[in-house]
Order: sequence, then C-alpha cells, then structure tokens
Amino acid sequence: MDRLSFIFLGTMLFVLPEVVFGQNAKLKGYVRDAELNQPIVGATIVVVGGAKSVVSNAEGKYSLEELPSNQEIVLSVGFLGYAPSTQTVNLGKGESRDLDIFLRTRANQLQGLTIEDQASRGAPMAAISTKPIGALPNPSGNFEKLLQAYGASSNNEFSSQYTVRGGNFDENLIIVNDIEIYRPYLVRTGQQEGLSFINPDLVESIKFSAGGFEAKYGDKLSSVLDIQYRKPKAAKGGVSASFMGGSAHYENISKNQRLTYSVAARYRTLSNLLRTLDTEGTYRPAATDLQAFFTYNTQKNWQFSLLANYGANSYLSIPETRTSVFGNIKAARRLTVAFDGRDKTGYQTSTIGSTATYSPNNQLKLKFTASGYTSKEYENADIEGAYYLEEIETDLGSKNFGKAKATLGFGAFHNFSRNNLYANIIALEHKGVFDAKKKGFLQWGVRAQHDYISDRLYEWYRVDSAEFAIAPGNDTAQVINFQEFLQAKNKVISNRFSGFVQNTYLLNSAYDLIFTAGIRANYWSFNQETLISPRFQLSMRPFTSDLVLRISAGVYNQPAFYRELRGLTGVVNTQNKAQRSQQIVVGGDLNFKAWGRPFKFVTEAYYKNMSRIIPYEFDNVRLRYYATEQSKGYATGIDFRVNGEFVNTLESWASLSLLSTKEDVIGDFFINANGERIEPGYIRRPTDQKFRFSIMFQDYLPKNPTYKVSLNLVYASRLPAGPPDYNRYKDEIYSIPPYRRVDIGFSKQLIGKGANFKTETALKNFKSLWLSAEVFNLFQIQNTISYLWVREFTGNQYAVPNYLSNRTINVRIVGEF
Repeated sequence: MDRLSFIFLGTMLFVLPEVVFGQNAKLKGYVRDAELNQPIVGATIVVVGGAKSVVSNAEGKYSLEELPSNQEIVLSVGFLGYAPSTQTVNLGKGESRDLDIFLRTRANQLQGLTIEDQASRGAPMAAISTKPIGALPNPSGNFEKLLQAYGASSNNEFSSQYTVRGGNFDENLIIVNDIEIYRPYLVRTGQQEGLSFINPDLVESIKFSAGGFEAKYGDKLSSVLDIQYRKPKAAKGGVSASFMGGSAHYENISKNQRLTYSVAARYRTLSNLLRTLDTEGTYRPAATDLQAFFTYNTQKNWQFSLLANYGANSYLSIPETRTSVFGNIKAARRLTVAFDGRDKTGYQTSTIGSTATYSPNNQLKLKFTASGYTSKEYENADIEGAYYLEEIETDLGSKNFGKAKATLGFGAFHNFSRNNLYANIIALEHKGVFDAKKKGFLQWGVRAQHDYISDRLYEWYRVDSAEFAIAPGNDTAQVINFQEFLQAKNKVISNRFSGFVQNTYLLNSAYDLIFTAGIRANYWSFNQETLISPRFQLSMRPFTSDLVLRISAGVYNQPAFYRELRGLTGVVNTQNKAQRSQQIVVGGDLNFKAWGRPFKFVTEAYYKNMSRIIPYEFDNVRLRYYATEQSKGYATGIDFRVNGEFVNTLESWASLSLLSTKEDVIGDFFINANGERIEPGYIRRPTDQKFRFSIMFQDYLPKNPTYKVSLNLVYASRLPAGPPDYNRYKDEIYSIPPYRRVDIGFSKQLIGKGANFKTETALKNFKSLWLSAEVFNLFQIQNTISYLWVREFTGNQYAVPNYLSNRTINVRIVGEF
C-alpha cells in the first residue's frame, strides 16, 4: 500500500464515524412539575417504537443521544402521580436540541412522595408563577407587589411591606431556602425602606399562604411566603438598568454538575419618585444589595447549600418647603411650611444560612440548617419647620378664586431623634421527611434560636402655635410641653425553642381525600411561656379532577418580638404574652380552560378569633404598639381570584377581597360631656380595609409579539385614622381616602425570538434584550399615606394629608445572556 492510499484510508477511518454517527441528533432538557415548576427526579423518557429510554437525574435532567434525524420521533414521558405526556419532535442532521417537559399531577396515581406536591394544592398554599415578576409595573421594584393577587394588601408604592387579612406587617413569615428573613426595625416611611431581601432574578419557586397554613410553618398570625432560589442548570445571567437603579446576576454549574453558584447585585434609588412629593428639597436615598447562593452535591447522598446576603440602605432628606392643599370645595385649606435641618437614616443588614441535607434512600430526607442575622440601624433627625395655615377662596365667581382669603393660624414644630439599634439572631434547625407509603407522609422539625437586641432611644416632638406649647407657670419659669418625649435604653436577650410534627394521609384515592394533621410547640425564655398549636387541613376532589375543595383550621400563636414589647413610651413590657388566634379557612380552586388556554379560579372564606392581641397604630410603615394593653378581636372575609392566560402565553389576574376586622381594647373608656363613663367596645383595627380590587393584565400586538403592554390597577377602600393622642377609640373619627393607582408599562423586544434587531459585537452574547417605558400613577391620583396634624389660633386641629408619589416616567432595559 503506497503512502497516498495509506493516508486516504486513515483519513476515512477517522472521518467515517463522524459522517455516519454525526448525522444522528441529540435531545436534552429537564422534566418539571407544571404547577410548581420544580424538577421531577426519576421520570422515564421513552422513545416510542425504539429501544432508547432514560431516567431524569437528581436535577430533573435527561439526555437522549444518537437519535434518528429528519423523521418524527415520539417520546412518552411518565412518572408516578403525574399524567403521562407525549412529545413529538423532528430533529435535523446532527442537531442538538433543548426540550423541557412539564408534567401535571394525576389524581388516581397519587401515592408516596407525590402526596407532598398534591397536598400543596389541597392546603391553602398557592403556587405562584414566576413569569409575571419582571412584567409587573412596579415603582419600588420589590418582589412583594406580586402578592397583591393572593390576599396581600399594600397601600404604599415605596414599601415592600404588606398586610394580610386584617393582620399587620409583623404577622407575616418570610422564608428563603428554609432561612427565616427579618426586616429592619427603625424604618418609619416607605421612602427610607430600600430593597427587600428577595431578589427576583434568583427566584425559582414561590408558595404563599394567606392563612390556615400547616404546622411545619412558624408561629405567625397571618401569612407565610416560602421562596426557593433556583439551582443553576447552565451558565447564564442578566443585567438591568433604569432611572431608579440597576441589577446584575450570574449563575453557573461545574462540569461534573456537583457545584452550582449564583451571585447577584442590586442598586436602587427612588429620587425620581421623591421629587414628586409635596415637600421640596434634597433627597438622597440609596439601597445596595449583594447576594450569593451555592450548592454542592456529593456522591454519597449529601447536599450542601449556602445563602449569603448583605444590604446597605441610607436615606438623606434635606427638606426646604412644602405646600399642601386639602379639604373640599366648601372648605379648602392650604398649609405652607419652611424647613431647616435634615433627616438621615440608615441600616446595614447581613444574613447567612447554610444547610446540609442527607438522603440515604428515596423515603427519608434529613436537613440541618444554621443561620444568622445581624442589623445595625441608626436614625438621626433634627428638623424645624415654620408653618402658616390659610383658608382658600372656593367661590368660582370670585376674582380671588384659589387665593387665600383668611389666615387660620401659624406656628412651628421641631422633630429630633438620635436612635440606634443593634440586633443579632442565631438559629439552629433540623427538619426531616419520611415517606411511610400507605401510613402517610411524615414531617418533623426542631429549632433553637438566640436573640440579642440592644436599643438606645432618644427622640422628641414639639409643636408650638400661639404659645399653646408653653405650660402656665410663674413669672420666672415656664415649662415647655412636648407632644412626645421618649428616652430609653433597652437590652433584650432571650432564647426560643420550637418544634413540630405533622403527617399527611391519603384517605381515599377515588376522591383524592387528603388529611394533614400536625402540632407545634413553642417556648420563650423571656416570659417563660409554652405554647401548643394544633392544626389540620383536609382536601378532596368531589366531582372532577379539575376541582379541589379544602378546609383548614388550627391555633396560631405569635410570641412577641422586640417591636411588640416596646411601648409608646419606649419602655419594654416584660410581662407581654403571645398573641393568640383560632382560625378556620374554607375554600377551593377550579382549573378550567377558556379560549383553549388554562385558567384557575380560587376562592377562600375565613374567620379569625383573636385574643391577647397587642393594639397598635400605623405611622406610615412604622408600627406603634400599645405594649401595656391587650385587646380581643376578629377578622372575617372572603377572597376571589382568577388567573391565567387571558392572552396566549402571558399570565394575568384579577382579584377581589372583602374584609372586616375589629378589636375591643380591654379596659379602655372615656368620660363624655355629661360625666358618664363610656366604654367604646369594638372598634375598627388599623387594617380594616373593607374592599380591595386589583388587576394585572398583559397583552401584545397580535402580528408583532415583540411589543408588549402591562397594566396594574389597584382600588382599595378607606382605612381608619385618628388624631395623635394614642386613644385607639378615636381612630374611627377620620379615615384615609381610598387608595387608587394605575401603573402601565410598554416594552419592545430588541433581541430574541421574533426580533429583527441585528446584534453587534458587543451584544452578540445576549439571549434577549427588552426596552421598557413605564408610567407610574398614570392618572396622577394623590394617595394619602398618613397625616400631619397642625393647630389654628382657636386650638382646632387639622389633619394635613401626607401624599404618596405623583406621576413618574421610568425607562428600563433588561437583558439576559
């Protein structure tokens, strides 16, 4: 054989396998739960009519290689407890395609570990889609606005805080990857709040319960938000920038697929929104957030994870002037204020949590968690204001219409604070899961927590109008009366111990009758109180697999945290006991199709009977507790929600909530004009919002889906309000007007499927790129968040509204690579 023949033969032997086998195609992807968007481990993927089949791995991933090309391939995908799925593909020569497969739960195969997934629908725990997160027009950018369709309520576009079914901000439990999340203490207004902990760029799955949740969740009275950050499947990332800040994140997985990591950074400033307020001046809010999430899988059934967060928030305000017009057409008033001084507030928080999970077999899973939270906060304010109050001419026929016709009063006020707080919380926790097959799905957990709170409080507030702040005295000395003077040094060190056990049973497979029973126990060393909280949930499919009915009931006890212990005078009440409630929730959800697209209708009715609750009042987003008093009360109402693809592939929703919540402060009374003792009885709680309606709607141009529009509409009825004298029964004298708001966003896809934009060298790595223009408060409605109280010459008080933001335009660009 000559050299030429030898080279030709060698070349053919090298190339032939590539020519022959290179024509074959490859298919890979993930198998996921269609409702929860979580990976399914052990799903079988079979090539129909062929000899190939694979099983999804621990990450839900599968890979089929050497598939025939240029012909139809039919895949059959199945897993216990899920309806089988059939997929048809046609692959080109040598093509490698990604195909994610989504399975839906099936009633007649519900057994074993799949009880846990089905029970999440049977219990009042909503699985929330992550798709609308980026589409929701949202001035603050905080994730929590997404919850407004699920029973949560917020009347403050600056804030991430929310109330649920008559509760307050402190009654909501937030968990991220099994780590409990805390919020800063000293924040007074939504403008000072900054970023919430949750980073939307990292979220994998969302579960939310507005009441009636299981024993495995903690000791709060109102709600649970359970967030899971995703484990990366491949290298990708994203960036965003707008007039209000920016963000960036990156995630990847190692070659051996054992190590995953995600890192993210955010920056947010609300200067544009603050410029629309009545008070003119200099505003410098800045919020920075850094997060990292790591996971590592060993070969011996161990998985480790680490979640770390650092947040730094600062708020500087130098007010100059304020002009506020209020009242009505019959009696209009104008307040003009000139300021001197500044307000500087800031806090630094850090959270770290690590978990170790051991799964020796398919039936048992043991998880061990260690976490820590630290917060350093300060509040420095020294602001003086001189004001005058005028009556405005409202006669349309008068040449002085809109001008001042009388001066009602003038005066001054002085607000001073030097407050510092340090908090350190350390917790160790163990949770376990055991699939006992026909005997149930057993879960248990124990937790130990150490709290350290150090607080130095020094603040006062004084208002003077025509010397009414000067107390009568002799000729040589007079005493200045402060409307509020607080000075205290508090230190609270305590330990908390809690545990739970619960079991889930499949009582009847024909009707998917699922029963969950559990009990929690809690002990707090500060007041040496032990609490027992039994809870249960029952669900069934009575007529069709698309309808689930459920009922849940139980005892929910909430031991006080430091905020509830510190009273209006700054003194800590060491005798404070846990707030208690007994709750019952009855509801159901119906999956249906309209216009060939999936929808879900959900309704829940509830009743809460509450005792030993601590009265409080709102001051913007700050809660002022009457720590030395107690009350009894109730909350009852009903929620409705419909969500689905009103427009193909785009998630939208509409929700309606009706609520009534009242309380009776034990021992309160007043003496009327006749000298009679009057007990006010049941009065409205600060969160008694009778009616709330919201819509989030998405649409696109039918012939060009790269153009999208998102609309967010909220209407919420009045909230009670009262004068600043800390008598709760007076809070029904006034009310905050209804909250009405419309935000809209317009988006254009520059890079991605269907986009005609030609990527340049700098943009060639982007998978998608969107440009958005957002109009916040489209109809420029003046929403009231609180009141500034001023006096006239005669001593009458006027409630001057503190308004939220006016119309603001924001431009945002979001890219993924």
